[in-house]
Amino acid sequence: MQTPNYLRVENGEVYVRAYEAFLSIYPLIPHDTPLDQISEVIRQMVIQEALSFYNKVPSGGSLNNCKGQWNEFSYLYSAHCSILNQREDLYIVKMGNENSIKFWQLYKPNARRRFMDFLEDLKQRDLVVRCSTPDFVLVRRSIISTSIPYSQELFGRDLFDELKNLYKKLINRCEPEDVISFISVKTSNRPDRRYQILYEANITKLASKYIHSESQPLQFHAIGTSNDSDSEVFSAPLLASLPNIEGPIIDSDSQIITIDDLETFWKQF
Repeated sequence: MQTPNYLRVENGEVYVRAYEAFLSIYPLIPHDTPLDQISEVIRQMVIQEALSFYNKVPSGGSLNNCKGQWNEFSYLYSAHCSILNQREDLYIVKMGNENSIKFWQLYKPNARRRFMDFLEDLKQRDLVVRCSTPDFVLVRRSIISTSIPYSQELFGRDLFDELKNLYKKLINRCEPEDVISFISVKTSNRPDRRYQILYEANITKLASKYIHSESQPLQFHAIGTSNDSDSEVFSAPLLASLPNIEGPIIDSDSQIITIDDLETFWKQF
């Protein structure tokens, strides 16, 4: 039997290549598996293979690093398929990390000019705004329609490579009305993850005050697993609006476990 291409051994430790493991194992998982359980199913199958070939469980750190990516990939593919089924006017694009794109770079230079002036003013005072990039952006499909891979059934590396890099086609192309919402996925019970999402919402909505009009405000939604603590944190107001209260900074915190949940989610836009 051939060793799975997603396992490698270094200095006696077994490590996992997250992307390779997802591409190899995801097609084997039953379609009705809840989205919040997919990463654990992949994890268990990877452990079984590692024990079978190396009689050793992969490094705990390696498995932990993979979990977030497996969650992100499963939501990405499910969101891609469901929104193509449900909406003809919208599409969801996976964002790159903060080192590869700043969220405001989606907008045309003229559209973001006031915000860039604001950042420059802060820079002159030795102040810098840094922010992790939200997981997804919901956009008007017309802005990206010629680049969308419409073949939903052709799961594999070619499709995922396209989906992972599609955000590059949006850079410097969006008018404010093309950008409907940023979306962050919460699949971890770690408290710091919910505060990361809250910070992302604060910074993106601060930027939107310089970019979007009041008639077409930017939205920010959290999806994935949710609990009472999440709901409490996500009910915080936009800090930039204080002392005037504009309502919760996060427009919705939705429990998204199944494809049906996702299809219901798209209907609100």
